[in-house]
Amino acid sequence: MKDEYSRRLLGLASSDRVRVALAKKYLWFEQALTKAWLDEAIPLFSTISLPQDKAVALVERFRQDGRIRQPDPQNPEEWEYLANQNTWEHTKWFDIQRVNEDIRDVFYDRDASQFVDTPGTPAHTRNKSVLCRQAPFVALVNDKGEFKGLVDRQDFLDQVAKHLAEQDRDS
Repeated sequence: MKDEYSRRLLGLASSDRVRVALAKKYLWFEQALTKAWLDEAIPLFSTISLPQDKAVALVERFRQDGRIRQPDPQNPEEWEYLANQNTWEHTKWFDIQRVNEDIRDVFYDRDASQFVDTPGTPAHTRNKSVLCRQAPFVALVNDKGEFKGLVDRQDFLDQVAKHLAEQDRDS
C-alpha cells in the first residue's frame, strides 16, 4: 500500500486549515505553536508572509517547546525517539491512514486544484485550465498523479492581466 501513494500528490490545503484540523485532534500541537508565535511576537491572525528569519525562529521555538520535545517523556507511546538527536518528539507520522483521518477533509477539491500536465499539453491549454480553476494554488501533476509543480493562481492571474494591459496599450 505504501508504494501505491509514493510520489503521489494526495491533495492541497491552506496551512491555516491544516493547522486548525491538527489542533482539533492534538491540543498540545496548537498550544506549542501558539506559544511560539507569542514568544516571537508574531501576530496570530496576520495574512502576510513571514520573512525567512522569523519563520525559522518560529519553527525552532516550536521544536524546543516541552510539549514537542523532551529527553524522557511520561507517556512514550505518544512520542517518537529521535536517536540522532537523543531526544523524544511528540508526533504522529503521516501515513495515508493519518492523512485520511486528520486532514483529508481540509483539502481543496481535486478538480479545482489539480491539472494533469503531460509533455504534449499545449501551453494555451494549461494556461486556460489554470485560469479556470478556483483554488488559490493549482498543482501540476503527471498522468500518474505525481506532483510536478505548483502554480500560484493569483500571481498567474496578475501576470495575465499585466500582459493584456500591455497588449492593449501597444495597440
